[in-house]
Amino acid sequence: MKIILFLTLLIATLYAQNSVVQKRANVIQDSRLLVQTHGEKPRCLSPVSFDDDIFLRVQECKGASIARYDIFKRIAFKYKNEWLCLSLREGLTKGRGDKDHLVLRPCVLNDDTQWFDIKNNEFSLSKYPNIKLFEFNNLILASKVNFGNKVKIFKPIMKEWLESLAPPINYDIKTSIAFNTINPQTRAIKTFFIHPNGAGRNSYDFFYDPTKGYLKTYNPSNAHFYCLMSNLDNKTSSSISWTNCPQINLPPSSDPYTWNFDISVNSFILDVNGNILDVARGSDFGKLFITTKKEFAKQGLHTSDFSGIFIFNRYFNSLRNFIARNISFQNDTCGNEKRFKRDIINDSLANFDPLKGGWRRKFFDISTSTDGNNAFNGICGYCLLHTYEILALLTEVFPRNDQAPIGNMGYFFNYGLNTNPLESFRLRFPTLSNTLLFSLNYWGDSFYTNEPLYLRASRAVESATRITLPRRSWEIGNPVFSRDLVAERIQDLLDAPAGSVFIALLNTNPNVAFDGHAMPIIRTNQGVIIIPTNIRNISFTDYADFIRPVNTIEEIMLRLSTNNSYEVTALNFIQMQGPIEDTLSSLLSQNNCSGEGSDGRRGNGLNLNTRNANSCNAARCSLMEWEDSL
Repeated sequence: MKIILFLTLLIATLYAQNSVVQKRANVIQDSRLLVQTHGEKPRCLSPVSFDDDIFLRVQECKGASIARYDIFKRIAFKYKNEWLCLSLREGLTKGRGDKDHLVLRPCVLNDDTQWFDIKNNEFSLSKYPNIKLFEFNNLILASKVNFGNKVKIFKPIMKEWLESLAPPINYDIKTSIAFNTINPQTRAIKTFFIHPNGAGRNSYDFFYDPTKGYLKTYNPSNAHFYCLMSNLDNKTSSSISWTNCPQINLPPSSDPYTWNFDISVNSFILDVNGNILDVARGSDFGKLFITTKKEFAKQGLHTSDFSGIFIFNRYFNSLRNFIARNISFQNDTCGNEKRFKRDIINDSLANFDPLKGGWRRKFFDISTSTDGNNAFNGICGYCLLHTYEILALLTEVFPRNDQAPIGNMGYFFNYGLNTNPLESFRLRFPTLSNTLLFSLNYWGDSFYTNEPLYLRASRAVESATRITLPRRSWEIGNPVFSRDLVAERIQDLLDAPAGSVFIALLNTNPNVAFDGHAMPIIRTNQGVIIIPTNIRNISFTDYADFIRPVNTIEEIMLRLSTNNSYEVTALNFIQMQGPIEDTLSSLLSQNNCSGEGSDGRRGNGLNLNTRNANSCNAARCSLMEWEDSL
């Protein structure tokens, strides 16, 4: 009995050590916001519209709008069925004057004039602590100097509203949308910014909703949102415009307002039907339009003037990276955990020796986890999934533990002879699996006349790599198609600094348009290590010899061709670059974000949802650290 009790306590202790303390922000206390000004009786804050903008006034509470103080320190008011957040106009933060009226604007994560602290019943801005709120002629002003009556929250009634951890209004961010053009004579590149009705050299902020994939613009004169809507009307190409955003939830698979940004880095934005968003040049310069992939190819748009390629701001890219980390359990923190700075991976991998730490056996188990079928999950075939698995272990596990993990439960899938690795991948990472499946729409279509399948596949793999391995940045090289150029590209591997990591993208059959293969490569101090993938009928002895470091073009070529079992007719590399620091992990963590639970792998494996928001150490979350990191 004592032994059983001891084991029970031991298990409970271990569980407690591995558990993650999380406090969900899910207490909704929306109510009218009562304040006092100059010792008067409590009155309510509420929006009022005039002069083509929406301001905040003090009024009697009857008919006042409800308000929320959300987990990200935003004070939002419900106005005309929309949540709008208390904000500063630009002049006050740019040094133009010392006071200005407060206004209501779309709630976003990356507007530092929306981050409010309430201490000692007084309002202040986290980023601008010298700015206080005052009442003058029943309107609320922000001022750097004493002006009018100071505004204080009426705590006897607002205590629960103030102390409750309310869910976020949204996860929207504001971002510019830019595109490049190239002068055909001088080859000079110019950047232009999309505006609602054209384009210009000055930036313009749109609003991106990552939970729905909506792009929105906003009219402050009527507090109305307009969404970008795709509607081809059975055409091959059509101009599109901003229309009233839907007031109901539409099915994601058929929502014409939804845009897919999963492959938007150096690539395209697609609607739910896989049509391409582009911006017109020429007489309709700057006007957005939608086109089918076939029409895009027919018109030769891909090779002209950066067509279909859009540029977003750093907040957009940071948020997209966080989403990729969360769905793949690659966030660094969860709940109240402290974030740690990741090791310098390249220095560790420079000294990687497959003879030590059981890594040869681990890689063998990965590479031979195949049933021989060339099954694909979107673009992620066995060889590519094996490549991601090996690189994840080398970059995320090896730098902190030189011993290979024990057991058959891998980073992305479970190992086993004569098994389909995609099956366990789908079960363990359903959202990531679906995200990669989307790339199937992107794989087989030509984006210009006679575009080789190999180039289409390479483009797709680059996008998939950014999603699946989001802790590092990745850069794709230029493909080569002749044996002499292949030899030159292999020499680049030998010349690369020790610690460099690559994904080799191969075309392996001269008799068909495309027969792709992927393999991971590590440049170490001892030489170049090439690891085979999706391989059967190989002994462990032969496998161990295959992955020893080599130092000649001939030896590398032999391994890239898997001992001359196929001909390499095209070659390109995706090279791992520097780390991407993740400051959002502890700020936007989603319940339950304990993830895989080991090696700092956190996340809940799902897309962003306001109902799953965690608090930050049982308090509201400050986003200033995120802003400072970008």
